[in-house]
Amino acid sequence: MAEPAELKIKSAPDSSVAPPAATPALLNAQASSAAIVTAYCYSLLDLEPRPHPDGGAGPAWFAESKAALDLAKVQAKDWVTNLRPEIFSKVPLAIINYSNNFMGTAAEIETILNAVRERRKTAKAIRAGIKNKTVPAGTSIPEVNLSDDELDLLKKLVRRLSKALTDQEKVILKLQQDLQKFTNALIDQHGAFKRAAQAASTEKAKSDVRLKEYQELKKQIEQNLANARKAKETSGWLAIGAVIVVGIATIVTAGWALVAIAVIGAGVYGYGLYSGIRAKQMMEADMVRLGELAGKLSDEQKLHSWLENTGSAFDTIVTENEKASKAMGDVLAMWSTLKGKLAAVLKAITAIEKRTEGKPEDGEPEEDPEFDALSAQLDLNLSRESWRQLVEFANKMHATTIVKAEIATKAA
Repeated sequence: MAEPAELKIKSAPDSSVAPPAATPALLNAQASSAAIVTAYCYSLLDLEPRPHPDGGAGPAWFAESKAALDLAKVQAKDWVTNLRPEIFSKVPLAIINYSNNFMGTAAEIETILNAVRERRKTAKAIRAGIKNKTVPAGTSIPEVNLSDDELDLLKKLVRRLSKALTDQEKVILKLQQDLQKFTNALIDQHGAFKRAAQAASTEKAKSDVRLKEYQELKKQIEQNLANARKAKETSGWLAIGAVIVVGIATIVTAGWALVAIAVIGAGVYGYGLYSGIRAKQMMEADMVRLGELAGKLSDEQKLHSWLENTGSAFDTIVTENEKASKAMGDVLAMWSTLKGKLAAVLKAITAIEKRTEGKPEDGEPEEDPEFDALSAQLDLNLSRESWRQLVEFANKMHATTIVKAEIATKAA
């Protein structure tokens, strides 16, 4: 399906200093994954086993799985408290801060370029007047190229932009490093939990018809939520600038926090083919039925379900966090590309400067074609419009809030 129109900004030539047109889509992908990671971090925090069914501490694998979950909960809390707010704050603010600098600096650059354009128009009129004998011969013709002072100021302004870009790039890079630390720690605990869970002997429990019925309904609930979210993803589901509701639908039975299904929504709540009040009613009805089925499970089956649900939450967090990390890497690549473009502009200015060195001052000045090439390379009008559109999107991302809500929580 085509990408939503609101996730694109005005396209600009590759040589211009405008942000890539796909940047909003990168930010949306990062924000979407961050919202999903947040939801499943909340679900991980809610999942809790009761003491092992056999009594006491239970076998080593049970203690190890519980220990891995406890450590993972530390990472999940860090995400909810620190990392997630920073992604929705520092990433868009880096874009906003650089754009503010760009707009002001671009105006100064445009003033210099316009001064040269005006001098060229004046020079052209004087030449025509001399030729038509409406202007006295020998009338002074203004400089039609960039002066030494103008070239120096242009270099200074481009370097200012480059420094501003580097400053904001450092902010994103630090955040990416923090995200990587979170990823590494979570992967370690994920692996430890999986190894411990694999040691559990639950083959008999898994074959029971009651557990299968319970699992099938749980899978159906999750699929309905996934379908609703997928439908919104193709139309810009995140509703940047709105409140994203992260709901946790929990089944608690006989001391087990057995199921924590993450519900993510912005705007109208969706569940399968339903939306709004009808969707909420359908999900609550399914959760009531799931709670009834959970209450019929044996302790061994509940243990198996807890292991499975916790492992699934781990899997989702790791997968979506990798997507968020990739999107942040793509944003960093954007900064790197822009730095390369600014370096090319500085190189072009230096080339113009070298062309003017050693030229005789007498004689009629000739227009340097490289000036027009520089103007086209900067493409300031289009670049400013692209940055304006991107800042509009970044402001909405910065204003986006994620709130946790208990949705369809049932005790079985």
